[in-house]
Amino acid sequence: MPVGEYVKEAAARAWLLPVRNWQNAADPITEHRILHADPWRPRLVEWPLGYTEGATGSTNYFAQCWEFNRDGKGKRILEKLSKPIPPDGFNLYLVVSGVTWQFTKTKLCSTSLIARIEGINKYEAHEKFMMERAGKLLADLEAWLKGA
Repeated sequence: MPVGEYVKEAAARAWLLPVRNWQNAADPITEHRILHADPWRPRLVEWPLGYTEGATGSTNYFAQCWEFNRDGKGKRILEKLSKPIPPDGFNLYLVVSGVTWQFTKTKLCSTSLIARIEGINKYEAHEKFMMERAGKLLADLEAWLKGA
């Protein structure tokens, strides 16, 4: 299963919903060559772990944006943790981006993930809660990657 697909499953378990109108949303991209360690900023000449001169393979990358599910159980949890309650339309976002390199000759792969919380926040408890959700998602993902 591609890492981006597993992130979607882990996000659902962490009560996170995809942000549908996120400006940087894109389908996962696959390049049939090994790209730099940060394909979003190719001027940084840093190669992925396991790269050797002339290595062939593919690079898969994705970026996703998530927000906390305010419906049902998620709303009750937020009400307990965040005083005052953040108004509708106000939210923090968890942005997860990742790159996986698959090397043809060695059949090995390497994955790099970045998760960050974005948004202007006046609600400290809400920020703490979103950090906990991010931690849950990343712990789930780390366990999956170690077992993969």
